[in-house]
Amino acid sequence: MLFVIDRSGSMQSVFDPTTESPEKRVPTRWEKASSELCGFVETLGERDVAFVRRDCEAGERARFDVVVFHDDAEAWREKLVAANARNLAAARGWLLGQKPNGGTCLRRGLDLGLAAGPDGMPDPEQVEADTVIVLCDGATAEGSGWVDAWLKRVQPRLRLVVHAVQIGEGGDGTLEALSRGSGGQFVRITR
Repeated sequence: MLFVIDRSGSMQSVFDPTTESPEKRVPTRWEKASSELCGFVETLGERDVAFVRRDCEAGERARFDVVVFHDDAEAWREKLVAANARNLAAARGWLLGQKPNGGTCLRRGLDLGLAAGPDGMPDPEQVEADTVIVLCDGATAEGSGWVDAWLKRVQPRLRLVVHAVQIGEGGDGTLEALSRGSGGQFVRITR
């Protein structure tokens, strides 16, 4: 599983501004997304992959990696790693060191996470993930115009399922298009 998470400046906004009060610190969108990602990996690590995917052998452990995107993209690891307590702690520490800043270049995050070459096509020999989960506040720098053509080029080679979680209102349709076009689910979280 590959997590592609928005680290743009807008992720520094509070997650739910209606609950902001002097008595209670409200998490930012970045903090909420990072926390949810780690919680998911924790539960994923408690299961073997056969529970998640029918085509895997029982006992095979779930694996993951994290890519953050902003004006550019950065990967936590170069390959998927086991979803165990040690790797989860390392990923959590890496995420805590990240600071939201810059634009929302989702395509760069996907390209890095899927080992895209100079032509923009992922190399199937390099891609380990079969599931991508995008966490983003919705409005991307590229807009949604590239998604259909990208999926038509990538899907025959990789057969990815992209699930997208939009944190907050708004958006430009990119997350919905990625999910719909790959057979994944789209969820919008506003509180």
